[in-house]
Amino acid sequence: MRLATTGLAAAFAALIAAAPLAPARAADPVKIRLSYVVPIANLASMLLEKKDLAKHLDKSYRLEVTRFAGTPPMVTALAAGELDVANLAYPTLPIAIQNAGIGDLRVISDDFQDGSGVDISMRAMLRKSGLEANRDYTIVEAPFPAMRAMLTEKKVDVVPAVLPFSLDPELRKVAHTLFTSRDAVGISQFTLWSARKSFIDRNRAALVDFMEDAVRIMRWYLDPANHQQVMEICARITKQPSPERFAWAYTDKDYYRDRNLVPNLEALQHNVDLTRDLGFVKASFDVAKFSDLSIVQEAAKRLQ
Repeated sequence: MRLATTGLAAAFAALIAAAPLAPARAADPVKIRLSYVVPIANLASMLLEKKDLAKHLDKSYRLEVTRFAGTPPMVTALAAGELDVANLAYPTLPIAIQNAGIGDLRVISDDFQDGSGVDISMRAMLRKSGLEANRDYTIVEAPFPAMRAMLTEKKVDVVPAVLPFSLDPELRKVAHTLFTSRDAVGISQFTLWSARKSFIDRNRAALVDFMEDAVRIMRWYLDPANHQQVMEICARITKQPSPERFAWAYTDKDYYRDRNLVPNLEALQHNVDLTRDLGFVKASFDVAKFSDLSIVQEAAKRLQ
């Protein structure tokens, strides 16, 4: 059996004195370099579509959003100081901390939960059936947009599919769902935002401002009253002619997203433990010690 994978598991103060509830003010806005992989699914791809709600943008912070082919290159960029907030997936977090030696990495917010599409979920589910990688099947690395063609051309037998690719009508003609990530690993804190403690310590006030804007924007996307506009934004950024194609986006048919961007650390702990059980890292670790939720919690309090 040949499986396609994105290769996610193959790689891998001075402003603290500011008043806790007061927006940051600085002569020069802090540049925040933020990453993402999948348009629409990752909030980072949607933030700048709602600049009107980003009250602190270009005042206390400037935002530079970059798309990466996957999360492993983000680890390299973090280590090199070329990225500030990385949109990692749960398999990449322990690899970044242990294998890449980024010991001051901190989880700072949710992106989405209950996802699918990484090879670690596939490996976990296949192990339940007694199948092991390199013994019973081989893995082929490929980007998400190429999955349908590889399956159609019978270059692989099983592919992971994430939104919006999983709803591609052409894919659904030639494939059917075998299992979901939840079937394999239960609830997952699938993707998250993370930053190095050194960056947090230098720029905490600006990060709180940024997170306040992000929470405000997330709530707007989740509000059913805005759904028509949400669909139009999704169509525009993906260059699709029909907004109705994105009727699922930011609804109960989409991934779960916390309206305050607070990650599920209990689920994330189970996810990290799984990466150890499958042999991607030598040991697990206490996720809470590598998290700093004070930024997003302070930001959410401002919007109460």
